[in-house]
Amino acid sequence: MKRAKYCLAWVLASLALGACGAGVVEKTAGPPPSLGGIWKGELVDPSGVTLPAFMLITEDGRFFSVAETSDNCSEVAQGALALKGNAYKGSGSFGVIGATGALGVQLDCAFADGSVWGTASLSGSVTTGIDLSFTAADTTSLGTELQSTTGTLFFDAAYNEASSLSKVAGNWLLTTGAVLSIDANGSLFSQDIVNGCVVNGKVSLINASYNAYAVSATYSSCQAGTSALNDLTATGLMTLDDTQIPNVLYVGYSMTLPGGEMLTIVSNSTGG
Repeated sequence: MKRAKYCLAWVLASLALGACGAGVVEKTAGPPPSLGGIWKGELVDPSGVTLPAFMLITEDGRFFSVAETSDNCSEVAQGALALKGNAYKGSGSFGVIGATGALGVQLDCAFADGSVWGTASLSGSVTTGIDLSFTAADTTSLGTELQSTTGTLFFDAAYNEASSLSKVAGNWLLTTGAVLSIDANGSLFSQDIVNGCVVNGKVSLINASYNAYAVSATYSSCQAGTSALNDLTATGLMTLDDTQIPNVLYVGYSMTLPGGEMLTIVSNSTGG
């Protein structure tokens, strides 16, 4: 009986549960929530149509996303997200583009009010390294509030591959037919064979542990309808898919034109 009384006193004193002689079990904290990832999946547009989507989010919350639309165009968005617990909110700019035409912009891609760009507000929750839910509320540059788009994206383990400039160095064939050259120091160069635009820029590492890169690109020598791009610099993100042969670079970046319009560009480049 003395032993039983002693054991009960120890349990009460230590606030531990269990049999006599058991120690205190402490929970170990897991890794903090993170939005970082390559996220792939589907979204549901306002008409109820399910469409594929892709999103790259860096460890510091920067993102770009590409979502197909039901009229063979794509909506590309870029901005920043902030995480609190497992919930996030953020904002950015978006543009509607197609797969053909100068700089990847298809002129017959537009929203119902005739606009081709606007601002986006995003919110949702994340399960680190597993899935990401989101709701996107968009307002076009002409003030039209679009119906919300919802969806769930799933983590692609390719994000956990280390990044390095040597991996992306080389010559890459753009969808426009031009060649993008990246040297061992991350300097990039390209010249569009149709409009004459010369692009000089830089690829840099964000976090060497993850497959995401920062990109900047300054335009010059653009002719005719693209002359407004001269001396402007676009900034954005890039990731590498080395599971395909040839390898593919996915790039999304944007710039603000002199009239205040936002030009968002996405490019897939093969080679490497």
